[in-house]
Amino acid sequence: MINYQELSKEISNALRHEPKKYGLIIDNNGWANVDDSMYSLKRNEIFDNKIRALCGHSISIKIGKESSKPPKYLYHAPVRKFVESIKKKGLISKGRQYVYLSSDIITAMEVAKRA
Repeated sequence: MINYQELSKEISNALRHEPKKYGLIIDNNGWANVDDSMYSLKRNEIFDNKIRALCGHSISIKIGKESSKPPKYLYHAPVRKFVESIKKKGLISKGRQYVYLSSDIITAMEVAKRA
């Protein structure tokens, strides 16, 4: 069952305290763009009255993903302080099951904004 109280708390935290973490721009009257707000939640999947994160798992369960042919280019949005390390060592999952890649630059840039 979806825990709407926890979801509400996360959205409220994003709007009140950590808009940059969630890639949100808050105007002078406290408003944020709904599409931007929902983008933060796109890393979750809701199906059959259940919700799960789509990426970033570090817990010891195996999240099944469907195989597909990747596009010609994939983009990664690292935090600036890790760029040099990535250039030297490549992408490392750091205990997570997957490394998050985007199929277009705009999505990758949105992901980068949250960090």
